[in-house]
Amino acid sequence: MSADSDCTAQSVALDQAHSASQSHSSSQNNLHRPDLLPPTSELSPLQHRLRSKLATIRSAALSIAEGYRESDEYVITSLQQHTAKAFEDTGHVTHWAVERVEVIEEYKGTSYKQAAVPRLWNAAILCQTCCMMNYLLIGAVRRILEEEEDYKEGRDSVTWHRCAIYPRLLLTKQSEIMFTPHDILQISFLGQSFVLDLTGDQFGLPDWFYKKESYEAVCVWRNVWGPETSRAMDEDDVRKQTEKDTPEAKNLPPVVDKQISILKKKRIGMENESAHEAEVIQDTEFRFQVWETLKYGA
Repeated sequence: MSADSDCTAQSVALDQAHSASQSHSSSQNNLHRPDLLPPTSELSPLQHRLRSKLATIRSAALSIAEGYRESDEYVITSLQQHTAKAFEDTGHVTHWAVERVEVIEEYKGTSYKQAAVPRLWNAAILCQTCCMMNYLLIGAVRRILEEEEDYKEGRDSVTWHRCAIYPRLLLTKQSEIMFTPHDILQISFLGQSFVLDLTGDQFGLPDWFYKKESYEAVCVWRNVWGPETSRAMDEDDVRKQTEKDTPEAKNLPPVVDKQISILKKKRIGMENESAHEAEVIQDTEFRFQVWETLKYGA
């Protein structure tokens, strides 16, 4: 999502939160280390199972982002990496090691995709798309959950949340920091809570599916809005706001739902997590259908 006032407010809040955090113990501060996340091989059986199912949604998000970028006449032509010291000179929040990348765009330029580091390319194309991804994909996430044999209506749910992120990466465009409040999906299933963060790449986050407590410890910048780590959003309100901010998104749900069904069929027969993980990439046909819809209408 993008909002200059929210961005400024969050930057101030992050400074205040960091000052407050200085009284915390070093062990608590160390929670903000990606290496403290368990490797995929050590995930709980339930997290492993849901991650495999939701890999389709992650592929969908990357496909949508690729198609969306390709429909824009302003093309990413370069991603220029800068050191943390260069970022400190901007006067913004730099209390931890953070990577800064300048996104260069040119009108009808030549795409930088083939030359880009994949993680930085994903960060650039997913930047400021969190609301749109939730808008397009929350229904598909719910359907995947409801297909599980042990799903129970009223107990299990998918909800839209907003939080402040503790970034390892900050993207800039014409030296403006593209850093705003961040929207995620919170999943409650069988008494456990998880976070599906489809666009966390833009902040350099280490993964896209987490146990809730791990996400809050490793990714969320606490004390920005008080004691809560995230805010549950009114879904009707945020959907209306997304349609206002990104009107072209209203044409995409039929295309997205159809392509997700095709993706799910492609994944049938995969027997292990490594096979699933290998397929978490953008899908060419999915990307093309998104591009065509945005370019020429539904």
